Amino acid sequence: MRRGFTLIEALIVVAIIMILAGLSLPALSRSRDTAQLTRQAIRARDNCTLITLYADSNAERYPIGDSRPISAALYWWKPLIEAGLLETSDEADPEWASRHDGSPRYAMSWAMAYDANLMTLDTVVPYRDARTSPVRQSQVVYPSDKGLMWQWWVWTGEWRGHWCCAPITPMAPVVMADLSAEVGRWPDYVAGGQLVRREGVGGPIESTWGGVRGRDRR
Repeated sequence: MRRGFTLIEALIVVAIIMILAGLSLPALSRSRDTAQLTRQAIRARDNCTLITLYADSNAERYPIGDSRPISAALYWWKPLIEAGLLETSDEADPEWASRHDGSPRYAMSWAMAYDANLMTLDTVVPYRDARTSPVRQSQVVYPSDKGLMWQWWVWTGEWRGHWCCAPITPMAPVVMADLSAEVGRWPDYVAGGQLVRREGVGGPIESTWGGVRGRDRR
C-alpha cells in the first residue's frame, strides 16, 4: 500500500518547491525582459526602414516633422503618414499605443534634421533659435556609428523615464544609420566617454556633436 506524506514531509516538499520557484523567477524575468527588448529593437529597425524608404523618394532627405529640431525628432512619423508609409502614429509603436496616447516612444536623432555646422561647441546656437534644415543620407559620414533612432522613453519594472541621461542607465533599442539595430545604455554612446551638452546639443544618439558627421560610439 502506498504511504501518504507526513506533515513534515509535505512541508519539506513545499519548501523545496518555493526555493526552486525563487531561483527560477529571476531567470524568467530576465528572459521576458530580453524578449521585450528584442521586439522593441525590431520595431525601431522597421521604423528606420520606413524612414529610409521616405528618404529614397525625397532626394535622400530625412523626414522633417516640425520646424524645431527636438520636435522634428519626436514627430518624424508625420511626413511618413503624409507619404502613405504609415497610417497613424500608433502603427509606429503598437505596443505603446495599446496602453498610452501620444507619440511613439521611438525618436529620430535630430541630427538628421539639423545643420551639422551648428552642432559643434564653437558654433552651437541658443536652443530657442534652432531651426530644422534638410539633411541627406549621403551626408552621414559614419553610418555604422551614427545613431538614427533610439527609444527615448523607457518603461520597465526598474525605470520609467527618459533613456538619457539620468544616473540610472536602462537598456533600450538603438538603430544606426546603416539600419543595424542593437540594445544599449546611453553611456555606451557618448563619444569620448564624457557627456557634454549645450543648448540641447551633445545628447547621445539624440543630438550628437558633429551632427551627421559625428559618431555615437566611444
